[in-house]
Amino acid sequence: MLWVVADPNVLVSGLISNSPNAPTKQLLYGIQEGEVVLVASPHLLRELRAVLSRDKFRHWVSIDEADAFVEELTVRAQISKDRSYPPRASRDRTDDYLVALARDARAMLVSGDPDLAEDRERERIQEEHDVEVLTPREVVEELERRRGERQGGD
Repeated sequence: MLWVVADPNVLVSGLISNSPNAPTKQLLYGIQEGEVVLVASPHLLRELRAVLSRDKFRHWVSIDEADAFVEELTVRAQISKDRSYPPRASRDRTDDYLVALARDARAMLVSGDPDLAEDRERERIQEEHDVEVLTPREVVEELERRRGERQGGD
Protein backbone atom coordinates (compact mmCIF):
# COMPACT_ATOMS: atom_id res chain seq x y z
CA MET A 1 0.00 0.00 0.00
CA LEU A 2 1.17 3.53 -0.78
CA TRP A 3 0.71 6.25 1.81
CA VAL A 4 0.35 9.67 0.20
CA VAL A 5 -0.44 13.24 0.98
CA ALA A 6 -2.03 14.70 -2.14
CA ASP A 7 -1.87 18.39 -2.91
CA PRO A 8 -5.51 19.57 -3.06
CA ASN A 9 -4.98 20.59 -6.70
CA VAL A 10 -4.18 16.96 -7.55
CA LEU A 11 -7.44 15.84 -5.95
CA VAL A 12 -9.41 18.54 -7.78
CA SER A 13 -7.83 17.52 -11.08
CA GLY A 14 -8.77 13.89 -10.47
CA LEU A 15 -12.36 14.81 -9.70
CA ILE A 16 -12.93 16.97 -12.77
CA SER A 17 -10.92 14.95 -15.28
CA ASN A 18 -12.96 13.36 -18.05
CA SER A 19 -10.23 10.84 -18.82
CA PRO A 20 -10.29 7.62 -16.79
CA ASN A 21 -6.60 7.19 -17.67
CA ALA A 22 -5.48 10.57 -16.33
CA PRO A 23 -2.91 10.03 -13.55
CA THR A 24 -4.92 12.14 -11.11
CA LYS A 25 -8.04 10.05 -11.84
CA GLN A 26 -5.99 6.85 -11.44
CA LEU A 27 -4.81 8.12 -8.04
CA LEU A 28 -8.43 8.55 -6.94
CA TYR A 29 -9.21 5.02 -8.14
CA GLY A 30 -6.27 3.78 -6.08
CA ILE A 31 -7.71 5.51 -3.01
CA GLN A 32 -11.17 4.04 -3.66
CA GLU A 33 -9.72 0.55 -4.17
CA GLY A 34 -7.61 0.72 -1.02
CA GLU A 35 -4.27 0.53 -2.84
CA VAL A 36 -3.47 4.07 -1.74
CA VAL A 37 -3.93 5.47 1.74
CA LEU A 38 -4.64 9.17 1.59
CA VAL A 39 -3.29 11.09 4.54
CA ALA A 40 -5.22 14.31 5.07
CA SER A 41 -5.60 16.96 7.72
CA PRO A 42 -8.34 19.43 8.59
CA HIS A 43 -6.38 22.19 6.79
CA LEU A 44 -6.03 20.11 3.61
CA LEU A 45 -9.74 19.24 3.61
CA ARG A 46 -10.73 22.89 4.20
CA GLU A 47 -8.50 23.98 1.33
CA LEU A 48 -9.96 21.30 -0.93
CA ARG A 49 -13.52 22.37 -0.06
CA ALA A 50 -12.65 26.06 -0.61
CA VAL A 51 -11.13 25.38 -4.03
CA LEU A 52 -14.10 23.27 -5.14
CA SER A 53 -16.55 25.94 -3.99
CA ARG A 54 -15.19 28.41 -6.58
CA ASP A 55 -17.63 29.28 -9.34
CA LYS A 56 -15.18 28.26 -12.07
CA PHE A 57 -15.67 24.59 -11.11
CA ARG A 58 -19.49 24.59 -11.59
CA HIS A 59 -18.91 23.55 -15.21
CA TRP A 60 -17.53 20.21 -13.95
CA VAL A 61 -19.06 19.62 -10.55
CA SER A 62 -21.98 20.93 -8.51
CA ILE A 63 -21.56 22.17 -4.95
CA ASP A 64 -23.38 19.04 -3.73
CA GLU A 65 -21.03 16.78 -5.72
CA ALA A 66 -18.01 18.69 -4.44
CA ASP A 67 -19.23 18.36 -0.86
CA ALA A 68 -19.89 14.63 -1.35
CA PHE A 69 -16.36 14.21 -2.77
CA VAL A 70 -14.76 15.92 0.22
CA GLU A 71 -16.89 13.87 2.60
CA GLU A 72 -15.91 10.62 0.86
CA LEU A 73 -12.24 11.52 1.11
CA THR A 74 -12.69 12.45 4.76
CA VAL A 75 -14.10 8.99 5.46
CA ARG A 76 -11.45 7.16 3.43
CA ALA A 77 -8.46 9.22 4.58
CA GLN A 78 -6.16 8.73 7.51
CA ILE A 79 -6.72 12.05 9.28
CA SER A 80 -3.71 13.64 10.97
CA LYS A 81 -3.42 16.78 13.03
CA ASP A 82 -2.19 19.99 11.51
CA ARG A 83 0.98 21.50 12.88
CA SER A 84 0.39 24.99 14.24
CA TYR A 85 3.62 26.28 12.73
CA PRO A 86 5.05 23.91 10.12
CA PRO A 87 8.72 24.48 9.37
CA ARG A 88 9.66 26.39 6.23
CA ALA A 89 9.92 23.75 3.50
CA SER A 90 8.76 25.15 0.16
CA ARG A 91 9.25 28.22 -1.97
CA ASP A 92 5.53 28.82 -1.39
CA ARG A 93 4.96 29.12 2.37
CA THR A 94 1.33 27.98 1.91
CA ASP A 95 2.61 24.53 0.88
CA ASP A 96 4.72 23.99 4.00
CA TYR A 97 1.85 22.24 5.79
CA LEU A 98 1.79 19.58 3.05
CA VAL A 99 5.48 18.78 3.54
CA ALA A 100 5.02 18.65 7.33
CA LEU A 101 1.96 16.41 6.98
CA ALA A 102 3.83 14.01 4.66
CA ARG A 103 6.86 13.95 6.93
CA ASP A 104 4.81 13.31 10.07
CA ALA A 105 2.90 10.49 8.34
CA ARG A 106 5.98 9.09 6.59
CA ALA A 107 4.04 9.41 3.36
CA MET A 108 4.92 10.51 -0.15
CA LEU A 109 3.79 13.97 -1.22
CA VAL A 110 1.96 14.00 -4.56
CA SER A 111 1.98 17.28 -6.41
CA GLY A 112 2.41 18.80 -9.82
CA ASP A 113 3.09 22.25 -8.35
CA PRO A 114 6.56 23.45 -9.47
CA ASP A 115 7.15 24.87 -5.97
CA LEU A 116 7.15 21.25 -4.79
CA ALA A 117 7.70 19.04 -7.83
CA GLU A 118 10.44 20.82 -9.76
CA ASP A 119 13.57 18.62 -9.72
CA ARG A 120 15.71 20.93 -7.56
CA GLU A 121 12.88 21.48 -5.09
CA ARG A 122 12.15 17.75 -4.88
CA GLU A 123 15.79 17.03 -4.12
CA ARG A 124 15.97 19.79 -1.51
CA ILE A 125 12.74 18.72 0.19
CA GLN A 126 13.96 15.10 0.23
CA GLU A 127 17.31 16.10 1.73
CA GLU A 128 16.10 18.66 4.25
CA HIS A 129 12.72 17.20 5.24
CA ASP A 130 12.98 13.50 4.36
CA VAL A 131 9.87 13.71 2.17
CA GLU A 132 9.69 12.17 -1.29
CA VAL A 133 7.74 14.34 -3.73
CA LEU A 134 6.20 12.55 -6.71
CA THR A 135 4.04 13.70 -9.58
CA PRO A 136 0.68 11.98 -10.07
CA ARG A 137 2.14 10.12 -13.07
CA GLU A 138 5.03 8.79 -10.96
CA VAL A 139 2.60 7.55 -8.30
CA VAL A 140 0.59 5.70 -10.96
CA GLU A 141 3.80 4.17 -12.31
CA GLU A 142 4.68 3.03 -8.78
CA LEU A 143 1.21 1.50 -8.36
CA GLU A 144 1.58 -0.34 -11.67
CA ARG A 145 5.02 -1.60 -10.67
CA ARG A 146 3.64 -2.92 -7.38
CA ARG A 147 0.69 -4.58 -9.14
CA GLY A 148 3.15 -6.29 -11.48
CA GLU A 149 5.19 -7.55 -8.55
CA ARG A 150 2.06 -8.96 -6.89
CA GLN A 151 0.96 -10.67 -10.09
CA GLY A 152 4.43 -12.04 -10.70
CA GLY A 153 4.52 -13.44 -7.19
CA ASP A 154 1.19 -15.30 -7.50
